[in-house]
Amino acid sequence: MALDGIYLYSLANNLKNSIIDSKIDKINQPEKDEIILTLRKDRKNIKLLISASPKFARIHLTNNVKQNPIVAPMYLMVLRKYILGGRIIDLIQKDNDRILIMKIENRDELGFDSTYSLITEIMGRHSNITLVRDRDNKVMESIKHITPNINSYRVLYPGVEYVYPPISNKLNPFSFTYEDLNSFITNNSIALDKDFYFICFTGISKLLSNELYYSITKDHNSPTRNEIYENLKNFMNDISKNPSFTIFADNEGYLKDYYCTHLPYSYGNYKTTNYDDPNILMDTFYSKKDKQDRLQNKSTDLQRLINTNIDRCDKKSNILKEKLKECEKK
Repeated sequence: MALDGIYLYSLANNLKNSIIDSKIDKINQPEKDEIILTLRKDRKNIKLLISASPKFARIHLTNNVKQNPIVAPMYLMVLRKYILGGRIIDLIQKDNDRILIMKIENRDELGFDSTYSLITEIMGRHSNITLVRDRDNKVMESIKHITPNINSYRVLYPGVEYVYPPISNKLNPFSFTYEDLNSFITNNSIALDKDFYFICFTGISKLLSNELYYSITKDHNSPTRNEIYENLKNFMNDISKNPSFTIFADNEGYLKDYYCTHLPYSYGNYKTTNYDDPNILMDTFYSKKDKQDRLQNKSTDLQRLINTNIDRCDKKSNILKEKLKECEKK
């Protein structure tokens, strides 16, 4: 998954410069699991897309224009009631995980100043966008309602107390020490293989784990704990200071993936396109990816239809040939 905690860290740092101190001018919900906030800052309008799609959950600035439904959904009306006209005061990534918390100041229905948290959870089919009132931690509305029948650990619907997803016991790659790493490996009996980084650290996907592992074992097969520590510290320092936002595509131009650094061991044979802004990268990637997937689906459907008709014609042809053989003796 390209949008892991590491990429989200780089994205959040970039978004802060654009959206903090901006005013929420408009809110739209073009899809059942997607919202677009039109923000006003420095006399300019910017659009922030937040999606809880099971396949393409994400958050980024966008220039794409989408049609809105004629009747506003309930979730959209609640957002407009509580945060329309509000001011974004902070954007926080929780524990380097795929959770972004947008802090919004606005006046409530009684005219009092209130602070709300628009919490985006980017977790595959469990992705969600929830509006929480800070003073009592009450869920005002969630784009996907989670009942006890669906999840026994936490529920998400209006009126309940908001509970974060289960806390991971993994290490934070930005703040861990060598002693933390050494004791974590010893206490959990973790093997130093290609999934090591994914098992030990929050925000690191299996793709990046493989990349880090092969980058350190290119000259030998058994890295030491000290080598792993130094390698990850250097990598995190580079990501923090000099991220390289890259899209990977095959020779036919089909988009494969994207990330905030080059991945020579995983995508060394793929064509790369570099971007200075992670928002432009994501807007471009998902726009093209959507068109390519739609075209591929239509192509698959057309191919299936053609194969079905060919099989039907072959079957009829064989039946008619058998009939002709029978008729030769009449």
